[in-house]
Amino acid sequence: MKRSPIYLIYVLFLCFSCTDEPDLILRENTTVELHQPWISSSPESVELDGRLINIAKSEAGKLPRMRSLLVIKNGYLVSESYFNGASRNTLFDVRSVTKSIVATLTFIALENGDLESLDKKMTLSPDYSLTADQQEITFRHLLSMSSGFEWDEWTSDMYAEWVTNPDQIQYVLDQPMVNTPGSVFTYNSGAVHLLGHALATEVNETLEDYAMSNLFTPLGIQEVRWEQLRTGPNSGAGIQLRGRDLARIGQLYLQEGYSGTSTLISANAIEDITSPKFDFRSTFGKVSGISYGYLWWTIDSQIDAFLAWGYGGQYILVVPSKNLVVVATTDWTFLSAEGGPADLERSVLDLIFKNIVNQQ
Repeated sequence: MKRSPIYLIYVLFLCFSCTDEPDLILRENTTVELHQPWISSSPESVELDGRLINIAKSEAGKLPRMRSLLVIKNGYLVSESYFNGASRNTLFDVRSVTKSIVATLTFIALENGDLESLDKKMTLSPDYSLTADQQEITFRHLLSMSSGFEWDEWTSDMYAEWVTNPDQIQYVLDQPMVNTPGSVFTYNSGAVHLLGHALATEVNETLEDYAMSNLFTPLGIQEVRWEQLRTGPNSGAGIQLRGRDLARIGQLYLQEGYSGTSTLISANAIEDITSPKFDFRSTFGKVSGISYGYLWWTIDSQIDAFLAWGYGGQYILVVPSKNLVVVATTDWTFLSAEGGPADLERSVLDLIFKNIVNQQ
């Protein structure tokens, strides 16, 4: 995915007022110090159509399950809305956005020298034994959803069966190997949980501690909750973050790994993570050209973009050519009783593209 560098000098023209987040005239190509508070500005100051932003907020507000919608342009917070009792301080359970964070941690470990190679074979704690086929699974296979296990969590109750199992790791290992690792894309939250466990084994630290010291604290993220399973934090889903903190992760990717003049993850790593790894291109609502990178979804049709995507419409959408990050969260609980998450996910993504991304 081609995109130009944006790591230039971060320039702030502060106007003094009673708030620590004043309204500013914005400049393009700024690199935000991500541990600092967000600075707000109007949509018009970054050449966004405020009328369309208001339409997006209105449409979002009509969705009974909508919780938040944030828009960041040129590194500045230009719109922030919360719905149905949520607020700036709400911790949102963003489901599979967790996977994209685990991918980030994996590449940070690689660049820190804590992980030898993406082609290193998966090593779990001594409690688990791998078959000969499973011993061929590498970190790269787990990152690309191509571990080879038989798995179906989109049209069956397999995710619920997995997450409620007394041993979530053994449950995955007990599934048949039906494909050669690396050959076939199969969406598999359980395999990403193996990735988190294997990564913790490599860095010799809990996944939560490694994430806090190497990602969250440098980004200024102070409060994180992570769904705990018997076999450790759920690496496939269940992390909880505030809307503004989800935006920090998106902005880190937009800034090609920079926070101010510091680098948390390299531009090459972000390029690798957010480049398609498969030939398939899917259409979902108004968005086409959707494929998969390393635990991030990619778009390369109408516009080059990539997104962390969680069950029920949890999104961190990054559009490099527009210097844009959009965060959306919803209440995903009990969606299965209403026919599943697809309609809500489509509605949220469509309103983002129609009124924010595709502004003329």
